[in-house]
Parts: sequence; structure tokens; C-alpha cells
Amino acid sequence: MIDKNAIRERAYELWELQGRPEGEEEHFWRLAEEQLQTEQESGERPSESFSGGIESGVAPPAPTPE
Repeated sequence: MIDKNAIRERAYELWELQGRPEGEEEHFWRLAEEQLQTEQESGERPSESFSGGIESGVAPPAPTPE
């Protein structure tokens, strides 16, 4: 089982990298949980595998026009 604090930290990092979109908390929680589970199963340490990238196909938010 993965530590909830580790999931929370990873989800927060992913959320921030994507521009802090509102209403996406569950998506980032699940994504973080999946990443950490994959790392745990492969025996990797989080620092070795997490580069801040998102493999979910979620595009970063578009810049807002000024």
C-alpha cells in the first residue's frame, strides 16, 4: 500500500505543473497513485522515475490573453 502523504505530495506537484486547474483534484490524486504504484512495483525510488512529466495526455492550460 502506498503512503497517503506520498500520494498527496505527488498529486500536488502534478496539479501545480498543470497550472492548478480547478475541480481536477481527483484526477491528479488518481494519476499520482498510479505513478507511485508503478514505481513501487518496478522497485524504483520516486526520485529516480518522477521527472515532473505527465504521461496522461492532459495538456497544460492555454495561456490567458492579456
